[in-house]
Amino acid sequence: MSQQTPVIAHPATPVRSGRGQTVLVADFGEAALRTLFRGLPDLGCTFSYVDDRTRIVAEAVLLRPLAVLLPIRDASGVTSAPLAARLGTEAPDVRTITLWHPDRDRDQLVEVIRIGGEFRAVSSTQDLVDCINGLRRGSTLSAADTDAVRALVVDLRPAAMVEILLAAVASAHRALSVDDLAQLVGVSRRTLGRNASESGWPAPEELIEWGRLLRASMMHWRETASLVALAHASGFTGPPALHRTAARLLDEDVVLPQALTPLGVSAALRRRLAMLGG
Repeated sequence: MSQQTPVIAHPATPVRSGRGQTVLVADFGEAALRTLFRGLPDLGCTFSYVDDRTRIVAEAVLLRPLAVLLPIRDASGVTSAPLAARLGTEAPDVRTITLWHPDRDRDQLVEVIRIGGEFRAVSSTQDLVDCINGLRRGSTLSAADTDAVRALVVDLRPAAMVEILLAAVASAHRALSVDDLAQLVGVSRRTLGRNASESGWPAPEELIEWGRLLRASMMHWRETASLVALAHASGFTGPPALHRTAARLLDEDVVLPQALTPLGVSAALRRRLAMLGG
């Protein structure tokens, strides 16, 4: 076994949570960081370990995890660089993080940088905890995209509901549940539903769908992407789910991806609010 490779390995008892947030771990047979994963406290997420590199991308597309954690190399010395590149292409909104040990893996630092994406030095359990906790901070939307979405809806009222919608857009790719959205905005599920109803806005379940469509529209607007990429990057299980939601909220005869424009989606949202009396 190479002594130069950081380890991703199964802990004795995987840490699990009912919150629906997953961290996908490429478990390629290394052992050096085994104790770090075993010693993790409950971080409010599920660690899903995959020991077959041919399944990593498919699992990332299916689960839309908070992140995929990769070693620099597997137990056989095969680099993770091609895998990281595939993840960047096929699961563009899933964060790919390469873990490396600052003492053992310094010789591979150039390779880590060449892999691209994010990389994190991990030499202690606390380093790993900080890495996982950092996954839920901030939004993966660029500042420009965030400003663009805000400009489209900033005049809607009440302002509190606009902020909830923006939270749904920012985290749409995480396949939000209503409980997740309530946690993001710091209220209970019941309060979230009551506030939406009293404000003349759609129910939280529908707000999440509007957030997904707005996110998909921003992605389509800024770059050429397949329907598969648009769906997965905005929290849908696939193109059929994206099409069903777009047909229901935008127009029964909607043609994708052409109909996914920021102005078109925001205009449809305004029509929906007017119908609800908001």
